Amino acid sequence: MLRFEEAYPELEEQRLISERDKQFDQSSTEHIQVQLAAAVEQRDAVYAQAAAYLELASKISVVQDNKLNSFKSLVNLGSDFFVQAKVPETSMVFVNVGMQLHVEMTLPEAQAFAADKQLQLTAQADSLTKRIADLKMRLALHGLRQQQQTEQHSSSSAAAQQLLLAS
Repeated sequence: MLRFEEAYPELEEQRLISERDKQFDQSSTEHIQVQLAAAVEQRDAVYAQAAAYLELASKISVVQDNKLNSFKSLVNLGSDFFVQAKVPETSMVFVNVGMQLHVEMTLPEAQAFAADKQLQLTAQADSLTKRIADLKMRLALHGLRQQQQTEQHSSSSAAAQQLLLAS
């Protein structure tokens, strides 16, 4: 008695092609998911930076509005470990301009720098948000394609079973 694969080699070839396509789609989906996770992580980091510059601008505004010459503040040393710090002179401030490089600036300079940096980071976040939306759309399209291939495969399997029963 002939095996199904021997009796209908074109159906077996279609099945092998379908399996290969399914493996490729699975690999593509996993690759897109990795890219999506990386983009979300980058965007979150950009939002965190933007929040830090917003906080800087806010604190500078408080110092300027209240005409403070000195003040006390709680400083986070890391891991939510805070210490009290006394700032004796408020005319200049050190600002992290990137790459852990700190530059001493006057309050108006620091406020202008923070505003410019916020604009730059907002544009970067918007770009990442568009990339995330694109990746999500690609994932959805991959899912639809896989569903369509599964439906085609099940209908061709049903046709093959009909042929086998008819033999």
